[in-house]
Amino acid sequence: MNSQALVSVGIPVFNGAKTIKNVLYSILNQTYDNIEIIISDNASTDNTEEVCKKIALKDKRISFYKQTENIDIYQNYKFVLHKSAGT
Repeated sequence: MNSQALVSVGIPVFNGAKTIKNVLYSILNQTYDNIEIIISDNASTDNTEEVCKKIALKDKRISFYKQTENIDIYQNYKFVLHKSAGT
């Protein structure tokens, strides 16, 4: 059992295939490792989903969700907030 507090990192994203890989590895490479990463893909039309899923397969701390249709940015932020379990 990890005695460190769980920290949730929410990532609402839309068409972020060019940058999401660097974002995720930057978070995953931190020394504090009791984290969960919640990604909400806001119905991207690029390969954001494929990039995220490939990395998520390697690290169980990542949860990936894809919206079926584009929701406004506020709703996408709200989605990751509601999915978070940590502080």
